[in-house]
Amino acid sequence: KVNVDKRGKVNVDKRGKVNVDKRGNLSQKVRRVVVGCQDGTVLVFALTGGTLSGPILKLTADCLQENSHEVFVAGMLYQEKVQSRGHMEPENGNLVASITALASRGDFLFAGCADSCSCWDIVTGQLHSKFPLAAGSGGHASTPNSLCPVRTTDHLRLWIGMDGGRVAVFNVSTGTLVTSFKCGSEEAVMSLAYFPRHSAVFVLSAHRHVSAWDSFSYECLHQYPAELMTCGADMSAMISLDIRAQDLSLIVVAG
Repeated sequence: KVNVDKRGKVNVDKRGKVNVDKRGNLSQKVRRVVVGCQDGTVLVFALTGGTLSGPILKLTADCLQENSHEVFVAGMLYQEKVQSRGHMEPENGNLVASITALASRGDFLFAGCADSCSCWDIVTGQLHSKFPLAAGSGGHASTPNSLCPVRTTDHLRLWIGMDGGRVAVFNVSTGTLVTSFKCGSEEAVMSLAYFPRHSAVFVLSAHRHVSAWDSFSYECLHQYPAELMTCGADMSAMISLDIRAQDLSLIVVAG
């Protein structure tokens, strides 16, 4: 709950203020910093004048509802008994419940953890939809390593890169699965990067393979040789850059 003064301001702590609308919700103009925690909590902070305030939102991604689960986190297999939120012990490093990926687009905030992804309205903090992920090979819970919101015509779709080498695409409005496909191997999809100008999504998998996929038809457009993309080192992250002044599109990879 927040207290709004006559000027439309709200005190989030003793150090600063952030703007809110007439209903007491945070303004869309407020910059936010989002942190995913090992206990499945997502914390949203306000960034004003170089100072973090809050958390202004505390969201919970309820993952792994069964009693026993096996899940891959950071390429390692963990097996834990999960009875309820009250029995989890995040101070001991409960990686099964960890938030493993974050993304945002407009007013939507996306967070992924073992077996599902969640979508919230970042202004109100209300849960918008939840996207269940099919189990991977051997019945292990699928863990999302990368989330990439993609706008196609009138629809916003969420691309989810998973540890089993698959990419799942969901319709954000309806929460339904649009398609799911394998990127060539069962090794983890580490990163996704979207080029709106070219209607292409680049996929980094197995730390060495980069492929480009059509964001409308989901067909593979090109696969790049590992020797060309890695420069002798494994890669773990990738972003897309559009330099419109030079009509130049760049893919930046890091290992």
